[in-house]
Amino acid sequence: MSVLSTSLRRVTKPLAISLLANSVALHAKLRIISAAKSLTILCLHRVAEPSNSGYGALSPELFDELLGWLKSRFNIITFAELGQQDADPRPPLTLSFDDGYSDFYEIAMPVLGRHGLRVNQNVIPGCIESGLPPINVMVQDFLMSAPEKLLSEVKFPVQVAGFSHPDRARLALRMSAILKAKPMVEQRQILADLTPLFDRFDDFRTTPMMTRAQVAEIAGVHEIGAHSWEHASMSVESNDYVVEDARRCREYLADLGTTYPFVYAFPNGMLRKEQVDAVRAAGFDHVLCVGENFSRRENWLHNRFTFYGDTVAETRFRALGSLRYPPKP
Repeated sequence: MSVLSTSLRRVTKPLAISLLANSVALHAKLRIISAAKSLTILCLHRVAEPSNSGYGALSPELFDELLGWLKSRFNIITFAELGQQDADPRPPLTLSFDDGYSDFYEIAMPVLGRHGLRVNQNVIPGCIESGLPPINVMVQDFLMSAPEKLLSEVKFPVQVAGFSHPDRARLALRMSAILKAKPMVEQRQILADLTPLFDRFDDFRTTPMMTRAQVAEIAGVHEIGAHSWEHASMSVESNDYVVEDARRCREYLADLGTTYPFVYAFPNGMLRKEQVDAVRAAGFDHVLCVGENFSRRENWLHNRFTFYGDTVAETRFRALGSLRYPPKP
């Protein structure tokens, strides 16, 4: 992407969103969502202040503002409440967090508590137990913060020598996408190859995860699901891998004291139909994809919207499905 096109995008994006997110347009979209009897599921990851991590986060201030705005317009419920009858005229919406980062416990959970809201949090058991984030996130963290000398020694999958600091975020996302498209056995080998560089960076800090004790604590308030055992992209894994993954995750949730519903969220939006069926057969009541679309209360297989935003206008626009419209009932 050229410097000119990047600059134009930075100017035109806020203008476009401000037009699409004006109060009249948002009110009209909300009426359509309500009439369609659709379920909106927003997929969030991190709520935190800006950092050197390549993994972007929603600011606490925007998150707080968003919750207040959503509460007045949606009936915010968990997956356990989807089958319950209620007389609330507002359309249903579920907030669904993935991965299990520590900022959920430290930042998001107190904000949710002030608003009296419960959400779905899908953890990665292997990451909770190791204390380390998914491999692609670790690599992003390294690329965003390592000294130039160490970056020049990275050999996979592209030569990064010569990238200036403004390029780091773009490079980190590119590397992350490449990693996520590979089976876990290859990701682990890449991690092993990079670990000597990590060890030479004394100030290297990976994005922190919640501890098992913290997950157990929040399970008393929020709805805990699984986001696979090690954040694998299932479309590049075997069906046997998925069956075993679902079994391990189901046992982990049960060991935490989780009862109904059991929720499983496929990582990275990468899956095959037979794998969805295998997860369902393993005893999961709700299976979550990405899909960037609306769902319905009666579904067990759900689409979600990947959620992010830098301004109030953008978060409101994305909370209503961006440019997507729900099908008529």
